[in-house]
Amino acid sequence: MKYSETSLILDIYTEEKGLRSCIVNGVRKARSKTASLYQVLQILDIILYDKDAQKLNRIKEASSAYLYRSITLDIHKTNLAIFMIDVASGTIKEHEANPELYSFLERYLRYVDATTEKISLLSIKFMLDLSAYLGFTPLDNYGGEEVCFDLEQGKYVAKESIGAYVLSEEQSQHLRAIQKMEMADVQSYTIPKAERTQLLDKLIIYYRFHLAGFKEPKSLEIFRSL
Repeated sequence: MKYSETSLILDIYTEEKGLRSCIVNGVRKARSKTASLYQVLQILDIILYDKDAQKLNRIKEASSAYLYRSITLDIHKTNLAIFMIDVASGTIKEHEANPELYSFLERYLRYVDATTEKISLLSIKFMLDLSAYLGFTPLDNYGGEEVCFDLEQGKYVAKESIGAYVLSEEQSQHLRAIQKMEMADVQSYTIPKAERTQLLDKLIIYYRFHLAGFKEPKSLEIFRSL
């Protein structure tokens, strides 16, 4: 967010301190050499005056920790990465360190940047994987009569239970398959675009059920169009 004539206020997620709001001065001057560091998606090494987790802190120094090769040049990758950040920022509220979650987010961004394979299902894979770190991963009780995933209960239920918040058997099979795959394997899995969009929309509903205050990511509509 722009602040005063030359400053920015940033929400950043850090490995050692969790979520922080920071102010950085002078970066909006015409000749600033550091303005590009503070764009969305950037992975930085920073020195921070961290006095109070609930107030604005000041960034003393910053440098790039990873230089993107393709995310900033490929519109599909850019929008996928922004969608992931939107989802993460709508779910992460803690001001304490969570190195595993931090590593997960950075690993995904680096993977999207590096891959040369199709990325159409990585949004779904990301949301499923993130839910595990947030404490509401889908229960893997698939089998027998329980073959349809209930978004509200977070588990598979019998076909007879199908309703507004229960996935079809086919959608449930896709959901389970993607959840159990590794990131790299998802790229060889194929779902028609219409079904892929429906499954992503269902996961948004799933997040709403299990995370109080979760809102539809602002980037979702643009992401759908691609």
